Amino acid sequence: MTAVCALIKAIDPEYDFSNLAIATTVYVANDETSDILDILRQIDDITLYATDPKLENSTHPGLASYAKGSVKEGVGAGGSVLYAYLNGITPEQYLEKLEEITNELF
Repeated sequence: MTAVCALIKAIDPEYDFSNLAIATTVYVANDETSDILDILRQIDDITLYATDPKLENSTHPGLASYAKGSVKEGVGAGGSVLYAYLNGITPEQYLEKLEEITNELF
């Protein structure tokens, strides 16, 4: 999403980003190699939400790897977590469903 925002800014330097926000996970937001906040500041004053899907509590090794920093995401995880939480899904419910789907697929 930061790349999309940068592209928008390049096309329309006067674009109003006040109605736009980016959601990511705490894993990206806290990643020292990411620096997503600085990237966003270079583009404009863009709101960033960092969601915590509590993957450190997962019993699935692949999911738990996110919390340890050995797996990176960038496919909408932050947005999906934010949407779920804003619609009343608890972190426990989210993780339970995520583990269920992961176990079905893997």
